[in-house]
Amino acid sequence: MLKLLCLFGLLTFGQITFAQTSFNEILPIYAENSMATVAETTSAPVDVLAVLQDVMDELHSIDEITTDIAVLLAHQIEDEDYFAEVLEEINLIATETTETAFTECHEELTEEVIAVLCRTMRTQQKSIKRPRFSYAENTLMELAGVDPDNSTSAEMRQKMEAFFKANYKCLECRSIVPPFPEGNYLKQLASGNYLRQFQTFLRGYRFPVNIIDESDGCTVLDYVDAKIRTTPPNAPNILEYLQKVRALLIREGAKHANDLGGRC
Repeated sequence: MLKLLCLFGLLTFGQITFAQTSFNEILPIYAENSMATVAETTSAPVDVLAVLQDVMDELHSIDEITTDIAVLLAHQIEDEDYFAEVLEEINLIATETTETAFTECHEELTEEVIAVLCRTMRTQQKSIKRPRFSYAENTLMELAGVDPDNSTSAEMRQKMEAFFKANYKCLECRSIVPPFPEGNYLKQLASGNYLRQFQTFLRGYRFPVNIIDESDGCTVLDYVDAKIRTTPPNAPNILEYLQKVRALLIREGAKHANDLGGRC
């Protein structure tokens, strides 16, 4: 994140005219932590877009770049044309990062394995090897290198989170089998009335909550909200369940695709 801070510490009059309130008053950047001296930040022009790209390359995740940055930039850049250029570049980088990051699946995630995982995620078929887990959950743990019999909860969470972040695109269900939609595992669990399993994947394994699925361009929050809108009032139990799912999602920072630069 140091580079991210330095992105703003390095903005200069050569490319950006500062507003009256300096960014340092909002978020101090101390000299000992900065990559540039005061003289450098006020005399030598810096290619902000190049620094932003460098930051993105290092972080490998658009999740690390929030809309707060754009808000801060908006207060610092008086040149509207240049500000528009920066925002356009941010959107471009976000799109490229989303499309190119983690494109290689785990070597054992063949089409057959992915199909079986999707099917058993929907049915929650029990694992013969470890009956306390579903077949899908146990298989995913094995793929992630997790030994649940000899791992702490923190170790399991760390490995599962890393595995899902690296392979979520490869795990998307590509078929519709009512009531299950296309899309990521959170959508499948939400559709199957599997609240406990939904909580486990969401909070226990930190399955990415703001995935924009390729199949429909929507996040799980988009999906749940759509289900709530289309569920009739004479189905109070279903509505209550969906509201619980939605509350869990909001607590974990879930957003709509439109708020993430997508279009659902």
